[in-house]
Amino acid sequence: MSQNRLRQWLKSERSCGNVCWKNSNASRCRVGKAEVGVYPEWGRAGLLMSYSSDLADGFRHAGSYVAKILRGIKPGDLPIEQASKFTFVINLKTAKALGIAVPPTLLSFADEVIE
Repeated sequence: MSQNRLRQWLKSERSCGNVCWKNSNASRCRVGKAEVGVYPEWGRAGLLMSYSSDLADGFRHAGSYVAKILRGIKPGDLPIEQASKFTFVINLKTAKALGIAVPPTLLSFADEVIE
């Protein structure tokens, strides 16, 4: 791979959050490969499904940690918290293009269904 092509590839990877799914999802769909991602935006953009902790909720928790630290609590004294809110997105457009029938029980668990 030439230096120029490598730079272009790295630039496109960074702009997609280190995973260049935007450019590759259409070709994967053509060859029949389903993908599951970790960000809801990816599910909305064309991946079959995405499942992750709610990012907005995570940022709120981070803000409360910062507030506690600014009030004088030592970071080592703060408990480690696990995510409590998750987002599950199913893209039925992609499922249809791949010929995948999504079971109604799975659809009932989804927070968002793209039709």
